[in-house]
Amino acid sequence: GYHFIHDAQYTLTVDAARINYCEFDRTFEHVLLVLDYSVLQRRCMKSLQKVEKNIILKHEIGGTNLRDFRISDDGARCVLGGGGGKKCFHVIDIENEEQIKVESQYLKSCYAPCFINGENQYVALCGVNGRIEIWDLNTKASIKTIQSDSKN
Repeated sequence: GYHFIHDAQYTLTVDAARINYCEFDRTFEHVLLVLDYSVLQRRCMKSLQKVEKNIILKHEIGGTNLRDFRISDDGARCVLGGGGGKKCFHVIDIENEEQIKVESQYLKSCYAPCFINGENQYVALCGVNGRIEIWDLNTKASIKTIQSDSKN
């Protein structure tokens, strides 16, 4: 049979109560963590205990059981859904540590963001009652809303 072998090199410890979200970049060179809904960290997989970027979020995000944290394929940006009852989402330029809070005019809650085709320019977010909104992050403008047949 198979045996699990603990490799101390990949043991991750944090100075936080919780790791809320965890994502790897496309090449698995870095892992990004959201800690206590208020800190974004980037760590290199070659040295997990070393924090490369430690970004204090300007706005604490709400917790949901949905996948509300995504990284673009190039690792340049990440997006965090605002959660239930929040008409906003957050875009973070990881290298420059710039944060943008974006308010939706159409969604009552912003959930499950995803970068379209993995590229860092366009992001889609879900709301309630089957509504989806697509944003151009370069112009910071909503470019399309879609109403699906879903009532969930």
